Amino acid sequence: NWFSSNGYITPASGGPVGNSSGGFFPTTSYTFNFTAANNTNVTQTTTITVVPAFTTGLGTCNSNATTMNIQIRPTPVVTATVPNNTICSNTSAGITLTGNIQDTGNITTFNWSVNNNASITGDNTSGSGSISVGGNYVINDTLINTSTSTQNVTYTITPVSNGCSGTP
Repeated sequence: NWFSSNGYITPASGGPVGNSSGGFFPTTSYTFNFTAANNTNVTQTTTITVVPAFTTGLGTCNSNATTMNIQIRPTPVVTATVPNNTICSNTSAGITLTGNIQDTGNITTFNWSVNNNASITGDNTSGSGSISVGGNYVINDTLINTSTSTQNVTYTITPVSNGCSGTP
């Protein structure tokens, strides 16, 4: 049987596992199938404890429990704040990006892309940056409208932290 130490693993326990047929010292292995979910802004550690036991018609023999610690990283989220949804031509986009990751020393990196609008110049088609804990990053593309009508520009931002990707 196995069980976890907190609510970050679903299901929280499992077992019995393995197969004891065919010999006195069978060799078995087991793959733990569980879902790890971390809805906080910091890495969480959960302990999985495995309690080996061998059962025969004579009874059950327990062995020493084995534990393993699993780190569950949070999903990175970048929030974009614009000073104004409408800006004048030849003005900075001024998009301020902040991240949710609060692990000390951790950095959230991100990539951005911009929709292709032939009537707008000054928008870098893509870029990247990083946000340290408590910091921010500003996309300062100076957008120039070369047409006589209002145009839209859409930035798509995808965050990454410690090998975990967030939703664009």
